[in-house]
Amino acid sequence: MIAELRDDPPSAPPQKVSAPPALPRVSVGHVGRLEVTWRTRWLIFAHVVIFVASQMVDEFVEWIAAPLHLVPAQASVLEITLGLVFFLLWSACMLALIRGPGRRSGPD
Repeated sequence: MIAELRDDPPSAPPQKVSAPPALPRVSVGHVGRLEVTWRTRWLIFAHVVIFVASQMVDEFVEWIAAPLHLVPAQASVLEITLGLVFFLLWSACMLALIRGPGRRSGPD
């Protein structure tokens, strides 16, 4: 075959229009372990609610004792009981938070 020679160079093939590169996702530490799941968010929310409620034990006792006409000795027992209940709730949430979001698959 005989090649056909021309004086002008061949035109360049059309360039693909590419989308701009995606921004990298910034994360600190090990992403698999530091991911905040819905379970973790609910546990954090429960911690906040229990903390606020434990700070208001005196007010709760006043609100409950007045309509029930409790004597001061009964009100103090109620205050200690509510404090113990909030402590146990806090402990249960803390154990669930320490246990983590689930079984980890990796050895590290």
